[in-house]
Parts: sequence; structure tokens; C-alpha cells
Amino acid sequence: MIPAYIMFAIAIPFFVVYLSDTKEWWPLIPAGIMTIIGSAFILSAGAARYLGAVALIAVGILILLRQFLHPKSADESPKQE
Repeated sequence: MIPAYIMFAIAIPFFVVYLSDTKEWWPLIPAGIMTIIGSAFILSAGAARYLGAVALIAVGILILLRQFLHPKSADESPKQE
């Protein structure tokens, strides 16, 4: 499991760089590659039964980060007439 953690630890900074400026898409390439390699290590280690739970937690964290990093301003709210 240690190689999987290392691959995910390498991928996280690239995801952070992408989330800080979503116009720059290049960090998704190394982040995706490292995530796929880390997932392959997890699947080969027999820890795939935890992959669903980890995926749900990761999606929840991404939703929370998106809400806190890019909150809607008052100008974007729908106008009531």
C-alpha cells in the first residue's frame, strides 16, 4: 500500500495547482497519471473493497472545496422581479 500512498501524495499538489487556476489544464495530466498508477497499486494489493468509500469521500471533499474556493457572489444570484 505504500507505493499507492506515494503516488497519491505526488498527485495531490498537481490537483491543487489545477484547482487554484482551472484555466491551466496541464496539471491534470501528471495528476491523472499518478492517480491511475496509485489506483493500480491499490487494486493489486487487494484493497479495492475500500476504493468505493475513498472515492465517495474524495468527491465530497472536492464539492466542499469548490463551494468554499469559488462562492457565488451577490451579482450571480438570480434577480427577483
